[in-house]
Amino acid sequence: MAWPTVNEQRGCGCSCAVSCLCRLNNRVEGSIAHGRIHDIGDLIVFAAALLFGYRVGGLVGVVGAVAADFYVGYERWFVSILAHSLEGLIPGFAKGKPIVVQAVACVVGGFLMATTYFVINVFIKGYPAAIISYMRDLFVQAGISIIVGLAVVKAVKSAIPQLR
Repeated sequence: MAWPTVNEQRGCGCSCAVSCLCRLNNRVEGSIAHGRIHDIGDLIVFAAALLFGYRVGGLVGVVGAVAADFYVGYERWFVSILAHSLEGLIPGFAKGKPIVVQAVACVVGGFLMATTYFVINVFIKGYPAAIISYMRDLFVQAGISIIVGLAVVKAVKSAIPQLR
């Protein structure tokens, strides 16, 4: 595997920092997944993946989520490694592809993220609560992030021609 390009390195660094800050803010302030406002860290994961590819997307997913989990003391931080790396890795393979392919890849990534948390939540919260959490994670957390993330990627590519 080739070393990441300078653009990938810069994109990864910036995206990881932004993702971590967004997640920290929302973990402290709360998110829809925890009953309050939307966690835009997932949006950053999708945008980083679609702009810079699978390596950056997967790394941004892991670094942002795990750093925020450690900071706020989330005891199941290890789940975030798998959940958010898949959330960034899968859409990253759609970098440079048509918008429909990117949307489908984001849906698959979001589905895998939500499903990973669902499996853990079945054992922790029980099946009924896990189903409610799963619907929230899938349709609200991932769904809104995908819609807004695709719009952000389009705007960024328009504003920065080097990323096309």
